[in-house]
Amino acid sequence: VLVFPKTFARYSAVLAEDVPVLARGRLSVEGEQVKLFAEELEFLREENIQSSPEEDGKLYLNMGDRDQDDLAGLWREIQRVIGRHPGPTPLYLYYPQARKLVEAENCYWVRYSSGLTADLEILLGTGQVKLVKK
Repeated sequence: VLVFPKTFARYSAVLAEDVPVLARGRLSVEGEQVKLFAEELEFLREENIQSSPEEDGKLYLNMGDRDQDDLAGLWREIQRVIGRHPGPTPLYLYYPQARKLVEAENCYWVRYSSGLTADLEILLGTGQVKLVKK
């Protein structure tokens, strides 16, 4: 599978070794050589594994009252943290200044753990990360 730089940049923060992904793109066949040019990646979820109560919910991050430049840097740091925790839990970002709630693409979904919360609270502050169970 070949990944173009633009596609790689979009997913690089959450790609990790041994994390299965579904690649969509263009197939090139030249003789016996087959190449898949990935245009989109989707993280595969283990549907047959029973989820624990912690995974059966949504994770909300309060992005706080920051300016655009600070938010961009913060998002890069958040991507580094969540990239180590890919999983089935949807991630939502709340921007209080704009009163806006944004659901992150599924490539940013996480496997919830207290360690993940602790890492995110280092970036966002205590109490700014909340798991809401279904």
